[in-house]
Amino acid sequence: MSDIQTFFQETLPAKLVENAYEVEGESMTYVIKVLGDEECAWNIVVDNGAATVNQGELDSPDCLVEIFGDDLLDIVAGKLNPQMAYMAQKLRVEGSTRLALRLVNILTE
Repeated sequence: MSDIQTFFQETLPAKLVENAYEVEGESMTYVIKVLGDEECAWNIVVDNGAATVNQGELDSPDCLVEIFGDDLLDIVAGKLNPQMAYMAQKLRVEGSTRLALRLVNILTE
């Protein structure tokens, strides 16, 4: 299993459980498009605080994030500041910036 697959199948679901207070009582959808060698798309659906992670895109997510796999893993590992990645155009966000910031909090806490 690649590092990106491990992130989406193990690390991200664990972070969503660990930081459940970030989405408590909320409903929202995310799509994370990974660019580069391991190009793929994953979605996060939060329904009344319960989050699921699945491979694939969603129509009209509340927040779409596009990022290269290495940069995503560096953000999670604390090696790359998400705000610096955004300013350097290593991270692209469509839709709710507020939700993107919430996702960053989930990933980095």
